[in-house]
Amino acid sequence: MCNQISNCWEPKDWLILLIGLLFTAIWPFILYILKPKLEIQSVEIKDMQGKCLAVTVVNIGNSDAVNLHMEICAKKGAYTYHLDIDNDDFIILPKKTNKTAEGEYERTFKSYDIASFTRRYYKDTFDNFIKLIQKDESEFILRIRIHANHSFSGFGRAFEKKFKYINGFQPIE
Repeated sequence: MCNQISNCWEPKDWLILLIGLLFTAIWPFILYILKPKLEIQSVEIKDMQGKCLAVTVVNIGNSDAVNLHMEICAKKGAYTYHLDIDNDDFIILPKKTNKTAEGEYERTFKSYDIASFTRRYYKDTFDNFIKLIQKDESEFILRIRIHANHSFSGFGRAFEKKFKYINGFQPIE
């Protein structure tokens, strides 16, 4: 019979306790690692059959990112102007490796028009909207959001970056 707890514990019990504590401490780190890592690299205005807003996204993580969803909007005061994207749901963005062909780990999303529900309060053309953003005194801030899942674990992560047009789109914090 044990009178004191220190006499009741055998070395294997201490080992099991230590292993349990180790797994408990490692679990948040594993969750952090099993999330995609994407970077919004650049935003450019291109001329392709009219004006086009091109957003380049790069996978800088150690695994493929799957089920990418993107949102592009311009904010001015209390108004948010959502833009249509050529392919806002993208299946997979491979990780960058020595075997990955140049550019395979990046994707350029393009916007050619204003979203239909934004048309309720903005009636002008997309080209004029881009010109409005480019004005020097413009108060527009371009907000880009991406959500992606890790290819193995399925854990998701959201990324957001804001830009202001000053001789080209410059990131702001």
